[in-house]
Amino acid sequence: MARATPPPDLKIPSSNHTVKVSIIDTTAHVHVPVKRFMGPPIPGHDTLAAPCYGFLIEHDNPAAKTKYDTLLFDIGVRKDFMNGPKVVVEQLKAYGGKVEVEKDVVVILRENGMDVGNDHTGDPSTFPPSTDLILGPGFREAFTPAYPTVEESTVDERAWEGRTLREINFDTEGKGLKIGQYKAFDFYGDGSYYLLDTPGHAVGHMCGLARTSADPPEFIFMGGDIAHHGGEFRPTKHIERKLIYTAARSLHSGCAYKMQWPSWILWRRKSEDDDKKEEPVLPKNSIPIPPTSWTTTLNKTDWSHYTTQTLVFSALTTATTLALLRLYKLHLRRIPSVHYLKPSFFRTRNFYGYVTRVGDGDNFHLFHTPGGKMMGWGWLPRRRVEDMMERAKHKGEEQRQTIHVRIAGVDAPEMAHFGKPEQPYAKEAIEWLRGAVLGRYVRVYPYREDQYRRVVCSVYKRRWLFFRSDVGLNMLKSGLATVYEAKFGSEFGNKEEQYRKAEERARSRKIGMWQEAGLVKRLLGQSGSFESPRAYKTRTANQEKTAKASDKAKG
Repeated sequence: MARATPPPDLKIPSSNHTVKVSIIDTTAHVHVPVKRFMGPPIPGHDTLAAPCYGFLIEHDNPAAKTKYDTLLFDIGVRKDFMNGPKVVVEQLKAYGGKVEVEKDVVVILRENGMDVGNDHTGDPSTFPPSTDLILGPGFREAFTPAYPTVEESTVDERAWEGRTLREINFDTEGKGLKIGQYKAFDFYGDGSYYLLDTPGHAVGHMCGLARTSADPPEFIFMGGDIAHHGGEFRPTKHIERKLIYTAARSLHSGCAYKMQWPSWILWRRKSEDDDKKEEPVLPKNSIPIPPTSWTTTLNKTDWSHYTTQTLVFSALTTATTLALLRLYKLHLRRIPSVHYLKPSFFRTRNFYGYVTRVGDGDNFHLFHTPGGKMMGWGWLPRRRVEDMMERAKHKGEEQRQTIHVRIAGVDAPEMAHFGKPEQPYAKEAIEWLRGAVLGRYVRVYPYREDQYRRVVCSVYKRRWLFFRSDVGLNMLKSGLATVYEAKFGSEFGNKEEQYRKAEERARSRKIGMWQEAGLVKRLLGQSGSFESPRAYKTRTANQEKTAKASDKAKG
């Protein structure tokens, strides 16, 4: 293999200041099936035991003292993991995974001679109020309010209750600084430690870059959760295969992962000793084989076997096989649940399926049936959706066989759940949606996955032979939904203007939720003043937060 070429200049500003970095084994290990994170499957390597490492950064620059001179980057998994957000706990159980945490981070720090007081337990919610929680851009808008205020949230808001939640703004605080291709922020202002804006794994995800030596300049890169296995780091023109091989040997020995590496990753290069091995000695009575070369008939190709018919047949067979494989991967392979959706599917693919359950006025569960009835769905014995869902229900795998779909561009009134009252016209909205799609085949066009692991999609059902109707648009026309209003994550599939006109038309005609209160409702004190689903969610969330604060003050 050719020697690696010099890497491009990352343009890291020079500095004489450094930080001290200690790597902490937080004793947390997450055991999950490998197939949830990578493929293809390798026999005998079914479970990934992923450890979690934290970083203790100590900054000692008298000229640039800050309140963050002792900093923790990634404090691991909380020991009472099962008391966290229910959605995360249930997802881990559904995967067949488990979490093991032997010690809190605070115990590890104390055992190594660091005085961290009595308040630190590794759980951010129990840190003293003076401890800030630092996160990347977009976190507040994407994840607040969170669990337990929002039961379906994957983030626990108790982590920042009563403390400063600092969200880094790389545009203003970073002042245009870039390291490589990432926006950067000089955290201490002296070039010793940088935060990098690296979204992708989650909204607000950041990496760290610590300068540990000034001359020569040396750094430690803190990646967070940007990779799930060392095998993802492959040789490039800038990294020699030998370096990757050395890292692989280290990982294989147990430094970073308990999972053994397959033999094809730990390749072997030819050594100089291979050329010095002696030739084997032939027996006395053996017949010596005459020396051959590339020009002898032994290695010449007998072109008589390569007739025109053979070549054409081979080419057609290969092309047909590749075409069938592509057809299967693109159109005939079933997607059981959201966990199997690749990012490349969004905005490029569409899915045809059977609606098994309607969960609320604007979402439902879809059983993907690629190819439809032409592929036997609904009429072949082993392809009847109701029978397959019944078998999955008995095995406790019902949710793992359907895609949870959130209808794009609309927001329906909320049903009563999590102790919150029902919103007017919520029953009418869910009954309308059940009548429209439940037990029917629909086609969905996915845009993205939201924070509740639902897939935001435009939804269409067939109408007559060559026509189809937009389910979300019809809900707006019926006055049983509003246009989805949010600063982040709104999707309309290029139909926002059409959706807003449909809502305005239903409002002017006083259809559904837009109709005025009748005599009976007015006598009961119901004025009929309209409250949108978005306003309802905001109001109930604020009420819960106020009630909790009041209970806490009384306690």
